[in-house]
Amino acid sequence: EVNVASNPLQCDCSLWEWVSWADKRSVVDPSTLPCNETVAEMRLYSSEKKSCGPMVDGHSEVERVELAQGQSTVICCTVSALPVAAVHWIHGGIVLGQTEATTISDGARVRHCIDVQEGNGDAYGEYQCVASASGRNASKSFFIDTPRRMLPPKPPHSLLFYGQFSLVIFLFVFCFASYCIIRRDKSRTKTDDLCRSGGHVIPILVDDGYDKSMHDFRMQKESPRSGLYVGHQDEEWLAHTAV
Repeated sequence: EVNVASNPLQCDCSLWEWVSWADKRSVVDPSTLPCNETVAEMRLYSSEKKSCGPMVDGHSEVERVELAQGQSTVICCTVSALPVAAVHWIHGGIVLGQTEATTISDGARVRHCIDVQEGNGDAYGEYQCVASASGRNASKSFFIDTPRRMLPPKPPHSLLFYGQFSLVIFLFVFCFASYCIIRRDKSRTKTDDLCRSGGHVIPILVDDGYDKSMHDFRMQKESPRSGLYVGHQDEEWLAHTAV
């Protein structure tokens, strides 16, 4: 006889069907013994207090659900335990109570579900499925989230590059055109100042009595702007021609 009272290992509830089958079988078949002595059948010994689990399986269930306002959903957890575990749900630190159980196949696994109705936003958050059996506890968390907003698709890299290139070209052309306009305005201003302050060629028509029929004079009179000088004789000639 092997004493496994202090065995720290737990029985795998998924193998419980094999345990039930093996409990009815002999470890040694008496007919295979080499002697004719009567041998008591050796069987696997199962204690009346046999137990396994609890274990909460969430891999086969949806662990995260998006729930819009006014909608409802059902979240479930599968618990493996012998004897049957007591299961309750916790949300926001509040125990929601025990739920109805649905036995799955072998009797060691039980599926527990809870109906969640979204009203004023209080249904969102974490839900815990807690199983208790043979002085042990196990739990699994599930989450209900608000629907995520759909983001616009990202533009392809080629389109993004084309947009950046076009922007650079536009800025270059704009700056170049602005520079040309400013330079043209400055050049025109300098030309106007030169015309107002520089020397002028004045054609003068005189009568036939004057010894010169036509003469061009360059104004050389001193002025604050030009710094030029007109001689005294030239002034007298200009006055004579004006008559």
